[in-house]
Amino acid sequence: MGQTIEDVFGGLMGKEPDLDKKRTDPMASGCGIPGRHEKLGLNDTPMSAMIKMADGNPGAVGALGDIMLKAPMIDPDSAFGNLGPLLSLDTYGIYGTEIYILWSDQCNRDTRELLMLLRACQLGIVSEAKLKAVAEDQTRQIKFTQEEMDDFNSQVMEKLDNFMPRAVQEND
Repeated sequence: MGQTIEDVFGGLMGKEPDLDKKRTDPMASGCGIPGRHEKLGLNDTPMSAMIKMADGNPGAVGALGDIMLKAPMIDPDSAFGNLGPLLSLDTYGIYGTEIYILWSDQCNRDTRELLMLLRACQLGIVSEAKLKAVAEDQTRQIKFTQEEMDDFNSQVMEKLDNFMPRAVQEND
């Protein structure tokens, strides 16, 4: 059996015996934001987290698999390792097709760019609302420009010394 999120983060998250019951209360999940319900829980394994996040979308499965594989090399300072980006996506309410749109259309299937974009949001460089709007747009009309992506990249690289630079990334 693989490690659960609780196994990995137990000491950091604290122990709450009724945590699953609290998840049904809209004010208990999503950092107190009404109506926000994260899908991931402390008992999820990396595999179950990927399945929940993909929402049955095969493109999202590919993106999430790539994230799980490459995140530790691209962003070694992420407190939660390869689960960090999945937790961020869950917090932002980005699932399934939305993950695929971000990875494939906005980031041209470049996992490093997607991780940079998630870190830019985490660091307050990109608003969660704008990230969510790009992810939700199935017409692919709402996108960050290359100039915006370059600016986000510069700011993330300035704040995170160990984040992999664009030039170092290996070609797949």
